[in-house]
Amino acid sequence: MIPNLNVFRPGDAVETSECWELALLSDNKPSVIALSRQNLPLLRNSENSKEKNLSSYGGYVLKKKENFDVTIIASGSELNLAVQTSQELSEKKINVRVVSMPSMELFSQQENKYKSEILDKSRNIF
Repeated sequence: MIPNLNVFRPGDAVETSECWELALLSDNKPSVIALSRQNLPLLRNSENSKEKNLSSYGGYVLKKKENFDVTIIASGSELNLAVQTSQELSEKKINVRVVSMPSMELFSQQENKYKSEILDKSRNIF
């Protein structure tokens, strides 16, 4: 960890665009955007993302499940693996909620109420 540095690990093209915007708008911190050379699938519909830059929160719920058993937190290319794992576990009757965490630095700056809603520490987190 480097002090006063925003590190972004976007998981798809939508998050990459959002993180790029955040890096360009930041006037007091340098940014690093760590990208994968893998051909990653689109996990979020950009049409639904025009209202808010969800990456600006640092972390958000990507795949919601009611009465979930487990939360998987992932960033970068591992986000797609987390989504695939959640689908496989749902076939085994294990409800998984996937949290995308493109920036731990931005997430740590959020209010405790928001962080608690996203992480829900009353459940298992991986």
